[in-house]
Amino acid sequence: MSNVINVSGNIVNEECKIEYNEVNKKRVGSKSWMRYEEYKDSKNIGEFLSKGGKKEDLRWDLDKGFLKILEVFDYKSKKKVELKK
Repeated sequence: MSNVINVSGNIVNEECKIEYNEVNKKRVGSKSWMRYEEYKDSKNIGEFLSKGGKKEDLRWDLDKGFLKILEVFDYKSKKKVELKK
């Protein structure tokens, strides 16, 4: 089992699916803007992390509406659970 991360109350692991807004609304040229450009096409948490995204980016992007978490990790069943859209 991969590491679990708490993202604003959502428990996720590296395999959980995500969806990013392709439009980068961060300040052009900032470090966070450059990271966003690298990870915005990520399909899961592991891919996001491998492209240089940080846990803080996940929380910020979710809170700002740039990110949708499509699956969460259920501790009891040890499985991913799809969220309703």
